[in-house]
Amino acid sequence: MEEGNIEDANSPIHCDLCNEPNPPLHCEECQCNVCLACVGKHLSELSKDHKVVAYQKQGSIPKYIKCQSHASERCELHCQRCDLPVCNTCLLSNAHKGHTLTELMEVIRSKKEVIEKDFEEIQQITYPKYEEILIQLKSDQLNVDSYFEDLTEKITKQGQEWHVEVDRLVSKLHNDILAKKKNHIASLQRQEEDIASTISEIKQSIQDLKRILDLEDFYSTAVYKSKNAVFNRFPEKLSFPSFHPKKIDTGHLSRQFGVFTTESRCSFQSNLLLKSSYTIEQFESGHRWIRGLACLSEYEIWIIGSDNSWSSDSDKRMKLFTTKGELLRSIKANDKPVAIAVTKKGDLMYADDYENINIVEDNQIKEVIRLKGWKVLELCTTLSGDLLVIMNDGKNSSKVVRYCGPTEIQTIQFNDHGQSLYSPGGKKYLVENKNFDICVADHDAHAVVVVNQDGKLRYRYTGETASEKSFDPNGIATDSQSRIIIGTDKDCNIHVLDQEGQFLSQIYMRVYSPKGFCVDANDSLYVADYEKIYKIRYCS
Repeated sequence: MEEGNIEDANSPIHCDLCNEPNPPLHCEECQCNVCLACVGKHLSELSKDHKVVAYQKQGSIPKYIKCQSHASERCELHCQRCDLPVCNTCLLSNAHKGHTLTELMEVIRSKKEVIEKDFEEIQQITYPKYEEILIQLKSDQLNVDSYFEDLTEKITKQGQEWHVEVDRLVSKLHNDILAKKKNHIASLQRQEEDIASTISEIKQSIQDLKRILDLEDFYSTAVYKSKNAVFNRFPEKLSFPSFHPKKIDTGHLSRQFGVFTTESRCSFQSNLLLKSSYTIEQFESGHRWIRGLACLSEYEIWIIGSDNSWSSDSDKRMKLFTTKGELLRSIKANDKPVAIAVTKKGDLMYADDYENINIVEDNQIKEVIRLKGWKVLELCTTLSGDLLVIMNDGKNSSKVVRYCGPTEIQTIQFNDHGQSLYSPGGKKYLVENKNFDICVADHDAHAVVVVNQDGKLRYRYTGETASEKSFDPNGIATDSQSRIIIGTDKDCNIHVLDQEGQFLSQIYMRVYSPKGFCVDANDSLYVADYEKIYKIRYCS
């Protein structure tokens, strides 16, 4: 806008008809100023319904909206279904028959509040966030080469370490071959000596037998004892050792070596945490005591628990519900399930109270892992497709074990000083964060213990403040923003941390003591109390 077009706020107001300064009147309909001499002329224009007020009171009469379909009509109502202002002619046309109508000014006042909130949010949060994203993108573009060079170096280093291990294994096998060769030569020599001795005995026996037959030696014949049975026990041939190379399982090899992931450590998505959670849906599970939850999708959830029937089979039922509470499927386990998880393929895994871990594939229950002396407390699947299990021995030890199929590939139990990472108690909850951290809510230790994928301690969270005495974690989950969501069983609060363990917020949760805890792909939180399932929204 040019400087000459900017109106001086201190300049005098003029009549829009005769240019008389400081007119005392204002027409709300025409949005013009008029003096006393011109007001009659202005009102004589009968095509409009003029509303003239004192200049100081302009804005006191509500401004009516003209109908977009009928230009001469004013709208005083609002159709909720069509979300449009409507006039009397619109109503007579039956276009809005059966629709709910509301006073237009009430809708305007309500929407004005929304507009004010949107203005505040977009100005104070959204716009600065996009500026921050733009700065981050520019920084990322500058760092692309160094980032991918670092990625290449990590893969090269991993390959070198694997080569060292393979060379070490090959060297060991070579040494084993030399030792076996030496032992085999010694065995062959001993057997050669034994065979030579036996041949000498056989030759002597042949001579003795020939002499007896030729001389008809009756005495020798009378005392003769056959040695043929002994001679006919031929020695076993010494077999050479063999090597049977195993077929390379490229899938297993790839998982062992490492995997690429497109999961981001942070997101541009600005999911804002709410000050207080609210329940979207809730339903009865049919259980009197829920033991665990696992999200299959944003619409389906697996539940384990005990039914009201008190029958022995009720504890063995694993049920799939919609989030509306409709029972879709029920599977009877062989033994009582104590923990459940869903694989990346959507198959259900569960641990039973007989120390077995099983998978349900094609409606068939298959045993995957059999533990000995260790009780499963919780399990979860990982981004790479592995299985994490936290367990204890019922005495002094707890540990996290990573499995690839039935094979144990990692154990996490102690810190760098040889101290136990986890308490020996039996209430623990487990989840893998999007940055591959392994997060354990240790109820008896009053802490959340977080280690990286190598099992190195990153941090312990014991509550918002060091003096907090009532922090008793009773559930843990992670969301699309890599935030860690922790349920507590005393203060009815959700503690939310960022992926680095920094406290973000406490959100009030209207469930006193969660008995199950998980987050779906849409960042909806599912919490179970004794009998009910609540679908909760904790972020916008």
